[in-house]
Amino acid sequence: MILFCIVGSSGGGSVATILELGYNYVPPLMGFEHKTKMLSEVPVAAALLGPVVGFGAARAVTSHYAIMVSNISSLFVAGPPVVAALGEQVTKEELGGAHIHGANGSVDEVVESEEEALAKISRFLSFLPSNAWELPPVRPSADGPQRRAPELNGIIPRNRRAVFDVRRMLALILDQDTPFFEIGGGWGKSLVTGLARLDGRAVAVLASDSAHNGGALSADACRKLSRFVRLADTFHLPVVSFVDQPGFAVGTAAEAQSTIRAGANAIAALYRSLSLHTLPYTGLFHFILGPT
Repeated sequence: MILFCIVGSSGGGSVATILELGYNYVPPLMGFEHKTKMLSEVPVAAALLGPVVGFGAARAVTSHYAIMVSNISSLFVAGPPVVAALGEQVTKEELGGAHIHGANGSVDEVVESEEEALAKISRFLSFLPSNAWELPPVRPSADGPQRRAPELNGIIPRNRRAVFDVRRMLALILDQDTPFFEIGGGWGKSLVTGLARLDGRAVAVLASDSAHNGGALSADACRKLSRFVRLADTFHLPVVSFVDQPGFAVGTAAEAQSTIRAGANAIAALYRSLSLHTLPYTGLFHFILGPT
């Protein structure tokens, strides 16, 4: 079983409640208990194909993979008419357009068309089992384990301060007949996360990107790591980690963003991953790429 939601919704009715009754309360989210339970049992994907507001927005982001479409999708707790009461005059795009939520991690990807959104969700699901009691599907691979990639010999510079193209490195290492499927490329940019295959087996990939803050883990990158490792744990994906980073980001901006709390949660997610993997072909594999 797989839960796939195409989402476009009005809000949850809290403003209407005030107008009708003169007071407000937190109404029940009908069926939300089933949605949250499903996160630990089956893959859940959401395509936001219009304005998604209030409780609909909560349902949309309560998923393993959520995607928005530029200039079509918008996502917010309350729409422009409600926000106007606070003195902010904004359009739907200014308030909660795809460019905002693709950069803050509310959704995993932003694409240019509805067709592309549905194709991306299809690719995402192709790496996962139909439920948490199965292993991910294995696909025949024409990319044999004896393949050599001479370019890898020089892709990591000897200069400790130089950066390199981590996505090119991944393309050389991972199965050539299954392109790397990046998740969350618009936020937490010092960490690259995504799904791929090695010898036909689905794997979850973590890779430091030294082109962003030297690969140091920002608060957003730590939150991204935690979320991604939970996905891998739930669906028994081996985690392959390529490490080239100095640790957590430091400085006043890092402290203001509570990097240490996000970082501690990321460490806990990794340790939990190590303790959970008991099935065949699951586990956590680290590759140290350079000076750390």
